[in-house]
Amino acid sequence: MKKVLYQHGDVVFYEWKGEIPAGARKLSKKEIGKDFIIERGEGVHAHVLYSDLDELCDIIDIYEIEGKMYVKVKPGKSIPIKHEEHKTKTIEKPVEKGIEREYDYAQNEERRVID
Repeated sequence: MKKVLYQHGDVVFYEWKGEIPAGARKLSKKEIGKDFIIERGEGVHAHVLYSDLDELCDIIDIYEIEGKMYVKVKPGKSIPIKHEEHKTKTIEKPVEKGIEREYDYAQNEERRVID
C-alpha cells in the first residue's frame, strides 16, 4: 500500500522513493510554466503548483506516464500547492499524484471524489 504524504482536497500525493519509471516523459519548461495546474477540479477551481521567486523548473521536475504524474522536488527546495477552497500545503519530497476514490455500495461502483 502506498503511503500518503499529503492530501489536498481530492488530490492525494503518495510517497515516491523509486526511480523515474522507464518511458516516462519529462515535461518541458514551457509545459510547466510559472504556475502548473496539477489537477483541475469542477468548475473553475484547480490545484496549482506555483513559485513566487524561482521559476518552477528550478524547483521541480514533472514526469508523466500512462496517466500517472510524478513530481520530483529538487534537494533543499519545496513547492507550495494552492486551491481556492483549501489551505496551501508545501510539497518537500518526491511524490506520485493520485486522485481520491470512494466506493458507493448502493451503486456498487468506485468513483472519483469530486472536490
